Amino acid sequence: MLFAILFVSTIVSYGQIRFADDYEEALASAKKYKKKIFIDIYTQWCGPCKEMAKNTFTQEKVGRFFNQNYISLKIDAEAGKGPDIAKKYGVNSYPTLVFLDSNGEFVHKISGALKADRLIAEAKKSMSPKARELRALSDSYVAGNMKSEEIPNYLELLKEVKLPCNDVLDNYIVSLKEKDLISHNTYVFIRKYASGVDAKAFKVLVENHKKYAKVVESPDKFYSYLYGRYVFETYQNKRASKSNAPMYEFLTNSDIDFVPALKENYTLVVRLLKDKSKHSEVVTRAKKLLKEYPLASRSFLNEAVKQAVSSKLMAAYCEEAIHTFASWDKVGAASVTNSLAYMYLLNGRDHKTALKYYTLSTKWNPNITGYAKSNMEYCQRTLGLIKCENYGQIAPEFTLKDKNGKSVSLSDFKGKYVLLDFWASWCGPCKGELPYLHKANEKFKDVTIVSISIDKDVEAWEKAIQKDDMSWNQLIVNDSDIKKAYEIRGVPRIMLIGKDGKILADELRGESIEREIKKVL
Repeated sequence: MLFAILFVSTIVSYGQIRFADDYEEALASAKKYKKKIFIDIYTQWCGPCKEMAKNTFTQEKVGRFFNQNYISLKIDAEAGKGPDIAKKYGVNSYPTLVFLDSNGEFVHKISGALKADRLIAEAKKSMSPKARELRALSDSYVAGNMKSEEIPNYLELLKEVKLPCNDVLDNYIVSLKEKDLISHNTYVFIRKYASGVDAKAFKVLVENHKKYAKVVESPDKFYSYLYGRYVFETYQNKRASKSNAPMYEFLTNSDIDFVPALKENYTLVVRLLKDKSKHSEVVTRAKKLLKEYPLASRSFLNEAVKQAVSSKLMAAYCEEAIHTFASWDKVGAASVTNSLAYMYLLNGRDHKTALKYYTLSTKWNPNITGYAKSNMEYCQRTLGLIKCENYGQIAPEFTLKDKNGKSVSLSDFKGKYVLLDFWASWCGPCKGELPYLHKANEKFKDVTIVSISIDKDVEAWEKAIQKDDMSWNQLIVNDSDIKKAYEIRGVPRIMLIGKDGKILADELRGESIEREIKKVL
């Protein structure tokens, strides 16, 4: 009864999406009222999830569309039935947005924080004839009525909505006759739809590799693809703390020609990690391997990326390797390049180089993660190429205690330029900003620095102030209101506020602090 009342209220209230939280009741009501289902699968710690909850789901046009067409659910992936629901829909990142038909059958899903127009577009996609076509094909396949010529289209639709293809693909591949099985087209077909080295279709390629090498257009690319799949599986297993047995079994038992190159690659990685004095020799051998088997260089490249900031030799190798790798696999190259950009951003404080690689990664893969795009925008703001989103907005007022227990408000500094610094004693990157804050404090007497710690441990906060000689205004957060007001999702967060209380620059780091101050003085 309660849910029915909630459902009726969603029809007449358009201010924002009205969410329910009971999965089973939503399924029952969807069937009863012939409504589709929209599920926002989130976690409590997820920044992009909070961003959507605050800035997307609350928009009137979003509320109007979803309340008219869907029963909407919010499911915490780490509480109650959430883990089982997340597993059911193959959720591995957050937020994941799932669309079901009125019978509770899966139609479509997408991950990441979406703006209002994109979210509505994805919802409309789930209501499209193509979605209905997928439902019809799924019913036909389950009933055993699907014709073999319909399977490619079915697989394409499954892949498009990110549903598993392996079972359908495996059944199709094993049904082929020898002349159709051993062909370049079948190789391309398997490569497009097979997921994981345990797929029967992938094993067909491995078991018949010599035959395929004679019919594919490029034997080198064929073997590099096989290797790439095993490498990917190894990294996935490592992240999930699973066994690396597939790779080791492959290395031990396979007679595939590129296995020696694969072993060479692993030898290089071990030597790189153990003996930095032989970097020059190692990189020379690595470049030779890169030229012969680009995809066999992936693990070495991953390690080189970690050292690119501190080693010019590794930086030069990475520059060459990512472009070579991209000629074979742009999506894979984008992933590595994204990591390279992050290394320059995090460890090198080199925003210009980081921006260069973030731009390259998004060029090779426009669907790269939202974090890469936000980091790219951060680099652009830091370099003064674009203005911060909150430019010109009035900085929210606050009143906090300093280390002596005295109340200090932002309005106390009215008529002065304020450099507002959110930090924590346990934050490594915050400590990295201290030289720039000290320099600004000494150099710009017309600017008042106000540091606000988000520490919960007051003693640790006080010790850090003394140890790092932070002689300017030091305040500590006594509740979460200020973090909400300033949308603090992480530290450090440094912004410049004008004499009139308006935000002039945000997310400042390193040299950009001095540059932005000089602009206004």
